[in-house]
Formats: sequence, C-alpha cells, structure tokens
Amino acid sequence: MIRFGILGAGRIAHAFAKAMNATEGKLQAVASSNLERAIAFKEEYDIVSEYNDYNRLFSDSKVDVIYIATPHAFHYDQMLSCLEHGKSVLCEKSFTLNHRQAENVFALAKKKKLFVMEAMWTRFLPAISSMIELIHNQEIGDVVQLEAGFGFDIANLTRPRLQDPYLGGGALLDIGIYPITLANMIFGKPNKVTSKVNFLPTNVDSSETITYRYPKAKAILKASFEDNIGSYAWITGTKKKLFIPHFHGAEEVMIYDLDGEIENTISHYHEVNGLEYEIREVIRCLENNELTSPIMTPEITIEILRQMDRLRASWGLKFPEESPDFLVDLSE
Repeated sequence: MIRFGILGAGRIAHAFAKAMNATEGKLQAVASSNLERAIAFKEEYDIVSEYNDYNRLFSDSKVDVIYIATPHAFHYDQMLSCLEHGKSVLCEKSFTLNHRQAENVFALAKKKKLFVMEAMWTRFLPAISSMIELIHNQEIGDVVQLEAGFGFDIANLTRPRLQDPYLGGGALLDIGIYPITLANMIFGKPNKVTSKVNFLPTNVDSSETITYRYPKAKAILKASFEDNIGSYAWITGTKKKLFIPHFHGAEEVMIYDLDGEIENTISHYHEVNGLEYEIREVIRCLENNELTSPIMTPEITIEILRQMDRLRASWGLKFPEESPDFLVDLSE
C-alpha cells in the first residue's frame, strides 16, 4: 500500500484527503504550520500522524510520497526538501513559479531516482480523455478553434494568497494554467502568442485574455479574478462542436452540430471529487517503479511553465523570489 503524507491543511488538502477514500492509498501523515489545524485534519480523516514541523513529515519513514498543497511560492523549496529526504512528490499546480525551478526539481528527482509529478488533475479526468478521443478519431473533424475560460470574482473571497506576489498570486498561475493546459492538450505548442492583461493593486495579474495561434487554428483563453465567468470550453471542428462545462473538473462532454443543436452528451461523473484519478496514477506509477507519469510528464510541466513565463515577461510581471534578470532571458 502506498502511504501518503500531506503538506498543508487548507481547502485543496481537504479535497485530496476525501478523494483518497476512493483509492487504495493510505493517508499516513499531515503537516501544517498550525498545530491545531493539523490535529483537526488528522482526526477528520483518520490519519496516523500529525506534525507542525515540516521536517518531521519529510523524515517520516512510513511516508512514501508527499502531496504538496501549499501556496505556489513555497513549492520549489518544499519539493527539494522532500527529495533530499528520499520522498517522492505529487505537487499542486502551479508546480513552481517558473520553468527554471521546475527543471531543477526534475533534475534532482532523476538524480535521486524518485517519482515527481504535477497535480494537474484535469489531465486525468475520464471526461477529458473522452474529449481527446473524439478529437483524435476525427469525430468533430479538424479542430479550428478553442474558446476556454475560467474566472470568478475574488472581491468577497477570503483568500489573500490570490493577490499576494510573495505567495505567487495572480490569475495566471492559479487558474489561467487550466485553459493554457487545454490548448496544449488539443493543439500543442503555439506558433504565436498575443495577450491583454489587467493588474491588481498588488501588481499581480487580475485577468488576461490570451490568443494562441497555430497554422490552421487558434485558441482564445481567458482567466479572471474580476468576473464570474465560470469554467467553460467550446471546441469547434469542421464537422461538429464540443462544449465542456466546468472543463477544469469536467464530468460531461456535450456534442453539438454546427447549427448549435445538441446531439449527444458523454458523462463521466466523479466517484468523489475528481482528484481520485490523479491519486490512482501516482499509486500505479509507484507500484510499478515508474519515476514519471506518461500522462503528466516533466516535459509537459516545464513547457506550460515556460509559456506562462513568456506571458509574464511580456507583461513585466516578476515575482519577488525571482532574479532581476529573469524576465529578460526568455527568448525562444
């Protein structure tokens, strides 16, 4: 049985712990900077050990893999610490702040012969697999356009990390990564990129519209902390269209003709909340001594981060942890 430790005890960590119930993995330990929160988390999910010292989790000999569920800015150092202590890693998106950090993490994992994967749960969803199958089988013809967006108004939310540059805040790394990921799954790397961006008073991005252009197609991608646009994806082919409501956590793929009439709906409802599929892939990889997942490879993680780095470079958006010249040296 693969034994998981959880680093962080916030909202996404709770979702992860609930999803574990649908897998063959075991929740072995949890660590939080707040001891009371760690104890409450342990009791809620019947976990063996709780710590308020991260190093104790890193050193726990009964933990096989650590799921990192902390703010983006902490991921890099925490992953390096996990690996140095001989622990495999599943890390929430955004994996790191930039592609250079990701390259360093994967290089150390390779040296240590340890498993590391970004927890981009969308890639593991059965509904998304059905979408890819429809496209690859030419069921909708040649894909000529993707329109995908994800957004909500943060004005009334108590999530200060979303606006904090010291925590890797901003719409791009938090939710913009989803439509960018979808575009890469469908089309691959773009030939040309243009974008428009708005900023919060804290100097992180509040919303962006990004256009990816390909030889015979384009993707219009939106992310917003300003408007409740929801999560949606329209994929237009030469024969049919696909609509995926709540695409980042997709449970349905709706097939339309080009006149807008619905023809069919493919449904794959989550057993718990959708995180169970990425957890099962981690378990499968570890049980088979695979150091990377073919579904979410290091190359995919690095490429998506590189694309986001170049967007930030075009906006002049640098995080405090990054070197002053980081955005300058991002040529193709």
